[in-house]
Amino acid sequence: MTFPIRPWHRFSLRTLLVAVALVACWLGWNVEVVRRRAATRTVLESLGAEIDDEAGQYPDEGGQFPARMATNARLPPAPTNDQPPRVSLLRRWLGDRAVLGITFPPACPREVIDRFDREVPETPSAYRVY
Repeated sequence: MTFPIRPWHRFSLRTLLVAVALVACWLGWNVEVVRRRAATRTVLESLGAEIDDEAGQYPDEGGQFPARMATNARLPPAPTNDQPPRVSLLRRWLGDRAVLGITFPPACPREVIDRFDREVPETPSAYRVY
């Protein structure tokens, strides 16, 4: 008696459910990160912090990243050839934005600054103006 050979693309329902559960956990973790970052951004903006996230995220036609626009004279200019801070494509789809620089108000509590450091690690410390 010969048994038919099972093709490689077959899998059980249990495997499918485990795979879907893993993807859902990963996606849920990313959503939570985006929500925490948005909450931190809201707290900082309510305290009067100036957050720069608009200029210099994408290269121009020559492939160079432009210097930060002079909308805030207190922020140092971004280097023109360095990659600016970025967030992943999935997080951009979820509404997250990379922070290029921030000016903390003088009366900003240290706990808020520490929370920003934890939630927004892509912003280099050279671009943080305290």
